[in-house]
Amino acid sequence: GGYPNGDNSISHHGKSFREMQTSPIFRSGFEANNPEVKVSCADRALLAWIVVMEHLHDLPRSLQLRASLGSDYTVSMGFGLHLGWAIEGAIGSEHKVDPSYLSPHVNVASRLEAATKQYGVPLLMSSSFFHALESAHNRRYCRKIDCVTVKGSHEKMFLYTYDIWHDCKEHVLFGDYSEYKAKFEAAVDLYLIGRWRDARLALLECKELWPRDKPADVLLAYMGENQNLPPPQWAGVRKLTEK
Repeated sequence: GGYPNGDNSISHHGKSFREMQTSPIFRSGFEANNPEVKVSCADRALLAWIVVMEHLHDLPRSLQLRASLGSDYTVSMGFGLHLGWAIEGAIGSEHKVDPSYLSPHVNVASRLEAATKQYGVPLLMSSSFFHALESAHNRRYCRKIDCVTVKGSHEKMFLYTYDIWHDCKEHVLFGDYSEYKAKFEAAVDLYLIGRWRDARLALLECKELWPRDKPADVLLAYMGENQNLPPPQWAGVRKLTEK
């Protein structure tokens, strides 16, 4: 997993963040002509998010900020990544002009960002964004956690998170991440097809391996609200409550 080191770096599966920056996979996100690895705009967006998270992680170490805010402050941000079209335009006057992007897809990204608080993760990705990822390395750490519809749309959308950042010391994972991911996604599949009692047992097993995995808590709580029985005419999708 990824966790803070004493040398102000972040480790990810045995590699520091700065070591990751030198890898062809990481650099390809910023080098359009790199022939070593095929990447997409989605890969580049995801890698940009990783850079942002590195800077956010370093903020509490800033002596200037610690002097003004104290040593116990933390920084927490949520991000939503979705793929679709948008109309770009300038809004304002000759004194102040701001760029703006308008489309239903922009609204979806906003809903995903808001829902990160509900799922307890720093990033939520839509299924269209996930399927646009071409880097096998990036896909390896993406985990399917739910299937929802968002306000203003009836189209179902699988939700994914990226586990590099919140598998930290305070989120200890007992065992191999790949095995945990497979076990968790199998539990999600049981939940989606309506086998909620089996899904509950599988998610409880996941909780033993990763006690602080919030997405597992979210699904367990939702099923518990319905006595662990799917609603009539369950179609494997629920409405996203965050607006």
